[in-house]
Amino acid sequence: MQTEPGRDIGNTFSRSWQLLTSNWIIIVPGIVIAIVFGIITAVLLGAATAHVVYDANGMPTGATNVGGSFWALALTPILAIIATILSITYTTGMAGAAWARGTTTLADGAASFREDAGRVLMAMIIMIVIGIVAAILAPFTLGLSVLAFLLFFIYTMAAAVVGNRSGMEAVTESFQMVMRAFGTTVIIVLLIFVIGLIAGAIGVALHFIPYIGPIIGQILQQIVVAFSTLVIVGEYLKLRAPAASVAGGTSSTTYTPPPPPPPGPTV
Repeated sequence: MQTEPGRDIGNTFSRSWQLLTSNWIIIVPGIVIAIVFGIITAVLLGAATAHVVYDANGMPTGATNVGGSFWALALTPILAIIATILSITYTTGMAGAAWARGTTTLADGAASFREDAGRVLMAMIIMIVIGIVAAILAPFTLGLSVLAFLLFFIYTMAAAVVGNRSGMEAVTESFQMVMRAFGTTVIIVLLIFVIGLIAGAIGVALHFIPYIGPIIGQILQQIVVAFSTLVIVGEYLKLRAPAASVAGGTSSTTYTPPPPPPPGPTV
């Protein structure tokens, strides 16, 4: 017999917080990826800045850095996709490892990226297509199509990384899981939304503190992302194997985190 839904949710959230507080390393990949992506984007935008050329009479000729603009426009979306895949695979892989054995390292995230990046990319492409359809239907459904999109595919990335599902299988499994536990999933989505809203408000307030404020805000944002990922992965494991006691920190699921890379040669 399944336990009371509210109690299940409470256990999942509390256990996720325990796993996060004992594995703060989970927030590191997102922070590093955001910083690196921000620097590269700033460099590309700088290269695309218009450069006015003046003639001998001091009149502007209107010449611009067309080549830099082209490469900035071409590379920025590609880099954004790479950064997203890195963030998803690292964070979700580490969350899966934390649920499986109570601890995780960056090696779990690296192994997940090597093994699951292709599946995550395919799942992203499928979700983008579905998201576009949901956005087109939004005016005719009073926005319900977008809400349904956000709700029914919440477990997609967990299925792709933790469940080793292909892109379409991950999307399908997420939809089926939400259909089986619709009410519970709605509550989880609402709680995650409220937590993100509160963290966002705090981040906006901190943004007015010079230098330190934006840094603290970015760290707070990654804490919310890591915590939300742990909650989603924990609920995914529970829905995939209802008999497992994931809420208590032990799981009878067959998921095991990917092994770390072999050590280098001894010098």
